[in-house]
Parts: sequence; C-alpha cells; structure tokens
Amino acid sequence: MLTLQIAREMYEVSRAIGSARTPEAALRELLQFSLLERATCAAVYTFGQPWEQLPPAAATVLAGWHRDGTGAAKPGTRFVLADYGLSGLLKRNEPVMATGLPTVGKGSLLLFPLVAHNTCYGMLLIYVPPPAFRAETLSHIGGLVHQMAAAIYMMRLLKREAQARREAEKAKQRQLRLLATISHELRMPLTSIQGYASSLLATDVTWDAATQRDFIETISREADRLKRLADQLLDHAGLETGTLRVQPQRTSLRHALELAAPRLHVLTAHHRLVTNIPPRLPDVTADPERLAQVIVNLVSNSVKYSPEQTRITIAAHNGRRTVRVDVSDEGPGIPPAERRRIFEPFYQAGSSAGHSVSGAGLGLTICKGIVEAQGGRIWVGRPPEGQGARLSFTLPVYDAE
Repeated sequence: MLTLQIAREMYEVSRAIGSARTPEAALRELLQFSLLERATCAAVYTFGQPWEQLPPAAATVLAGWHRDGTGAAKPGTRFVLADYGLSGLLKRNEPVMATGLPTVGKGSLLLFPLVAHNTCYGMLLIYVPPPAFRAETLSHIGGLVHQMAAAIYMMRLLKREAQARREAEKAKQRQLRLLATISHELRMPLTSIQGYASSLLATDVTWDAATQRDFIETISREADRLKRLADQLLDHAGLETGTLRVQPQRTSLRHALELAAPRLHVLTAHHRLVTNIPPRLPDVTADPERLAQVIVNLVSNSVKYSPEQTRITIAAHNGRRTVRVDVSDEGPGIPPAERRRIFEPFYQAGSSAGHSVSGAGLGLTICKGIVEAQGGRIWVGRPPEGQGARLSFTLPVYDAE
C-alpha cells in the first residue's frame, strides 16, 4: 500500500535522480529510498545490443554501488548471465525478485529491466540480505527505476553526442593540418621548379651547359619530391578509408631490398648503408612492393635525422614465427616523450625541440599501416650501443600449410 510518507519520499528521490549527472549518482540517489534501506550492493548493467527478440546472454557493468563503499562492481566488467544463474530470469517489461539462487544464498536479488523509449538497453540488480524482501513493494521501486533508466539513457545519449562532436572537431583539425602541410610542402618544390624553369627560359641571359644541367637536375629532384608527397597523400587517404591496396604473398626480405635498392642508393648517397641479413632467413608473408616501401621510408627517416657520412644499418633477425627487421642510425635518437607519437600522421619528431624538418610527417604513419595490414607490428626499438635511433618491425613467417 502506498502511504503518504512513501509518496512524498518517492517524489524527493525522483527529483534527486532527475538532478543526477552520472549513472553512479543516479544509482546512489535511488538507493536512498527507504524501501531499499536493507540493500547492501547494486549495479547497473548494459547490454551489447538492445533487447529486441532473444534475451541477452551477457552484460557489462555501467555503475556499481556497495553500502560500505568497498567491493562495488567495477565499470566495464563483463559477465555472462548464465554463469550467475540469471539466464531466463530477467523480464523485459517487469521487475523480478529471485530467491534461492546459489549466488545469493538466502537473500533476495531484485532484477529491474532498464527501459527508455520502448527500448530495453540494460538491467539493474539489487541484492537484499535476509529476511526475504517484500515482493509487493517492487512496483513502488519500479517507478523510480523507470525514471532512473530514462535519466541514464539520456546521459549516455548526451555522452555519445559529445564524443561525436569531439571526433568531428578532431577530424576538422586534421583536415586543417593536412591543408597547411600540403600547402607548405607543395610551395617549396614548386617555387624551386618555377624559379629554375624561369631562369632557363630567360632571353636576357645565356647559361653554360653545366649550369643548365644543374638547373634541370634541381627541377627533376623537386619534381620527384612532389611525386613522393602525392604518393604519401594517396597512401594516407587509403589508410584512412581502408582502401590501401596491400597484397600479401610469399616473398623474401632480400627480394624487397632488391626492389628498394635504386631508391636506397639515391637516399644514402651521403651516408654509409650497411645490410646485415642472415643467409637462411625464412620467407615472409608480405606484399613485396609495400615491404620495399616500408624499408625506403624507414631509411629515409634515418637519413633525415642523422649526420652525413654516418652509418645506417638494415638488419634482420629470425624469430619463431616472425622475422624482425631493424633500421638503425647514428643520429640524435628519439626522445622518450616522442616515441609513442612518431607514428601519428603529420607528427614530426624533433619539432618540439625547435628543429626544422622537411616532409609531411606521413612516412612512418604509412609504414605502420602497411606493416599492420600484413599481420606485423612496428615500434621504436632500443638504440644500438645506446645511441642513435632504431625502428623495428615484424612480419609473419610464410606458412606453406
């Protein structure tokens, strides 16, 4: 029977639930209701998908509560209903009181569906120790639970909307950064090409053959730079959209190095390139062209940061199921604070220290995407002999079966 005192208390609890800003706060306010004064613990659970036809098999903790402040269910914990004897007990449209369960002993377990906008998205479990709970009071509690369900539903909706806004803002910032990077990286080679081409076309001056060749070589070099930038932008777009073409097959590291050799020769013209490849290195599962691209990008990164005439080493190591490749240099190394960020798009290692480094900051991002698309991983390795930088990646050994 609903007494005037209970009605007034329900009104106050209802107001408190409506003012709550988190699921934890809403749960605490509900448990201030005098009809639940004997409850010792409770938890709000959400289902992976709304309960439409088949009842859910598992749930995840959204908010937990324990009267003594300890032992509350931890948010994010997932459990299978059948493991706790709850499979088939929960009803989608009405509360249930379960007793005699092995998991609750002689106490009572109150199960309330969380329904909002005609969608059952979770459940509330409340444990009440002996003596047995009065089943006739479930309807009074159920009204408050329904309000709490609507409040939590709105909180989660607002949280998702806020997250979507943050993601949209991040995407906008990435686009602005991309435009700024493209503008900067395009302007430099285009300025050189335009300047040298105009000089060659000038009618008021005659250039000797050596100077003309130098101008043409500069134009060619800057055109290659533009092509590399265009290729990187296309590859990055492919990574972002999931359309980057990678065709893993049986290949060898030596074959990839042969494909990369012409570019490596040009890149390391002012460095000493050393390769250390074991004679019986097993074949790997990889796209040979893409593997060559990864090696070129990593060596290019080493060239960019290490002094001329220093050594750049490509070494391979045979693991049980993977082949590890290390690209090491004798440059200043990668500061610990930057090691997790160097694979982010448009990030330039050393920029935080005021160093000016050319490039779009996409080379290592593309390496990461290619390596992971082939079942490997890439990371910043331990510097050789405590100096310089080492970037390492793995690829799976080819399995004929």
